[in-house]
Amino acid sequence: MEVRLLRLGEAILLSLALSLLSLVFKRAWKVGPVLGAAPMLGYMLGYANFLFEVWKRLGRIPLHFLVEPVTLFVLSLGIFVMMRAVYVWVKGESYVEPDPWLQKLFQEAMEQVGVKARLRIVDRGDPVVYARASVIPNVVISVGSLECLGSDELRAVFLHELSHIRLGHMGLKLLYYCTLVLGFLNPLQVKLYRRALREMEREADQLAAELTNGNTLASALTKLAESLNY
Repeated sequence: MEVRLLRLGEAILLSLALSLLSLVFKRAWKVGPVLGAAPMLGYMLGYANFLFEVWKRLGRIPLHFLVEPVTLFVLSLGIFVMMRAVYVWVKGESYVEPDPWLQKLFQEAMEQVGVKARLRIVDRGDPVVYARASVIPNVVISVGSLECLGSDELRAVFLHELSHIRLGHMGLKLLYYCTLVLGFLNPLQVKLYRRALREMEREADQLAAELTNGNTLASALTKLAESLNY
């Protein structure tokens, strides 16, 4: 029996239906983006297999197959990824060595959360704090953030970012970004993606608040937001 490949229109409709279902059941936020993108991934894999079969039979892929929307999208995505990688490599960041007291504060925060990471101080005046996936996860904070936060607030911010690492959010963020790209024809994917990011921030806030004073964490986040708006 021959299995019929999923058509593009069918994949979009199924993707929309699964996205709506995920939005209704808010507790399914972790799998929601994956469900929404799965039909589009299925369509792309099926189409790639179809092109491979055409190449095996004809020894080439006819030009009109190469200008199909999905083919052009995959090629454009590949070019974008390469250009982005080149941009990041050329632009780079200027880092400064953390002071001993700051490194000690970060070490204490790591022991509280129970994870290993590396502290990176980026030489920027605007307030920037984030966790970055790597072989050894990094917590990146800017000089501007250090200037506007006190020691207790810095500890709370470190606990928040390290909580992202402990909860496995780095891998989830990468996965959700991929689902956002895969579901490029499904407008609801953006909502699922943003909700997932909000939920991860809520989880990190909750864990950090359990390890420190919740008011201190709120004060730190407020200062960073005010400095950014200023």
